[in-house]
Amino acid sequence: MKLINSLKQKKSVHSVIAVILIIGLVISAGGKVYVLTITLLDDSTARLTVLDESYSDIDGNGMVDKIRFIIKNLGTEAEEITGIEVFANDIQLTTWTITENGGILEQNAELSFTFQTVNVADQLTSNDENSITLITKRGDRVFIQLEVPESFATKVIGEAGVVAVGGTEVNVTLQNTYVDPVVVVTGVANDTSTVRSGTNAAQWPTITGVGKNWFTIKQTTDSSDNDGVTVTNVNYIVMEVGVHYLRNIQIVVGKATVTGQYSNVTFAKNFTALPIVIASPQTNNMETNNGGARTRFNGLGGSYVTMQLEEGGNSNPGASYVETVGYIAIEAGNDPFSQIQALITADAYKHTWKAIGFDPLYLSPPIVLAHLFGEDGSDACYTTVADITTAGFSASTEEPPSRDGPHTNEKISFVAIPAGIILGTTTS
Repeated sequence: MKLINSLKQKKSVHSVIAVILIIGLVISAGGKVYVLTITLLDDSTARLTVLDESYSDIDGNGMVDKIRFIIKNLGTEAEEITGIEVFANDIQLTTWTITENGGILEQNAELSFTFQTVNVADQLTSNDENSITLITKRGDRVFIQLEVPESFATKVIGEAGVVAVGGTEVNVTLQNTYVDPVVVVTGVANDTSTVRSGTNAAQWPTITGVGKNWFTIKQTTDSSDNDGVTVTNVNYIVMEVGVHYLRNIQIVVGKATVTGQYSNVTFAKNFTALPIVIASPQTNNMETNNGGARTRFNGLGGSYVTMQLEEGGNSNPGASYVETVGYIAIEAGNDPFSQIQALITADAYKHTWKAIGFDPLYLSPPIVLAHLFGEDGSDACYTTVADITTAGFSASTEEPPSRDGPHTNEKISFVAIPAGIILGTTTS
């Protein structure tokens, strides 16, 4: 039941009667609009009645950024709404403003009022306790408990974790069951005391199968030395295929058929700036003595990434070398709510270990996924991380054992996020 209290300065709080009549759904241009029609009888001084209440998602990220009221004045005096205060879980969201003011509410008059925010951090979801207080020119404060529809709820869109893996296949059971999951992985070296690139210690994670609530994985190499594959940690992020939002961070998750020759993979929704992209093969059809396939990028735009597969030390295995690849494209930046950081480094990372810092710092070490951003060096190569702390991590560009090891400077894309379930909104 919706609660409305109207308080006059130096007067007591009056009782409230609120009756919900009907809930409807209206689709309008620019986003979804959910309409809640209610009758509110208030025996206070103001005696304002909200006849209609609607919620809109104008920017299309699955959260409420616009509220519209039809308000009727049942009192004996004219009322004028001059301000609002919006709260979520008792925290005031200060960027909400009145964008449509119907004017002075004469006795028995019905007028439309619209309230909006352009700050993604202040948008509303049904997961929170939301309220709005209307402030009148005469000093009344009318409190309204908002009933945001469940369609604006955050939900599980993915999860992040770590698993210890060697040369033997390991089955990872996920916390959540997905409809169409994508798994992206990054190998974590045991330490940074040695450079693995081009040595028998070089290895990379290979996904061998993906199910709705599991995936299988092992580490592979193109070394003839059976001792080359050792048990190390592998970080992973799992996300549902679709377009998601972590507040102000847009995420596009998809799959594509990729070969050993470069081709463009188109995103389901464009980005306004270059995104951060990480990817891994979801199948393992082409594994040979050269190990499992890896992904490499050589071009990026707001609507696409240029991608191919590498096979062991072969940086161009050709059009007949084919796997299904899963990718996660994330808007660059950080979100304080989910604590995700998605950034690209300077062109300064090669086969030797070099530190990358977090800003802001984490309370506990996050899960880090990293990927080469381009192809400054033509030799087959991939990214490995190590020494993950609350302040940052180390990264290197690692060539497989069949290559000579030294590699020129490259840019690295990375995503850092706390381990566990990832909550967000989904638009497709």
